[in-house]
Amino acid sequence: MGEKPFGNLETDEHLADWAKPPNRPDPDRAYMAGCMIVSWTSIVILACLVVPFAVFEPKTTDELFKVAMLGGVPAGLFGIVFSFAGRIPGFCGSVAGTGPGAVFIWLRIRELALGMPGVPDLQPAQYDAAYSWFMPLLLGVVLSAVWGSVLALRLKLDK
Repeated sequence: MGEKPFGNLETDEHLADWAKPPNRPDPDRAYMAGCMIVSWTSIVILACLVVPFAVFEPKTTDELFKVAMLGGVPAGLFGIVFSFAGRIPGFCGSVAGTGPGAVFIWLRIRELALGMPGVPDLQPAQYDAAYSWFMPLLLGVVLSAVWGSVLALRLKLDK
């Protein structure tokens, strides 16, 4: 009476095996992490590019390039770290922070190059207004190319 009529068929599933949830990453958590990486990266890159031009008033081309490097080098380093560690969201956040930063730099250099009529203390800078589009374009293209290369390297290493 204690025996099974057909013996042990080994077709029964164990409760402990099928009750476990599958070991898959949560997509909502991945989306939220990507959005946070993009947001924080863009804020950091924007701050790196804007703060030097907001604090200093470069009047010569030497000062202009020094201020540009004062913002461009940290932005480049942060972008490299975020592009390597954050992959595509890190790269997209870096490029997203460069856009408004470039617009601010363009407006600031244009203001310094042209001066403001009617304001006696504000003298125009010793460089041409053409630097107002050249400097943001140079920063944006060079930084984006470096960050894109780092992202391509990281994606190649992931394969």
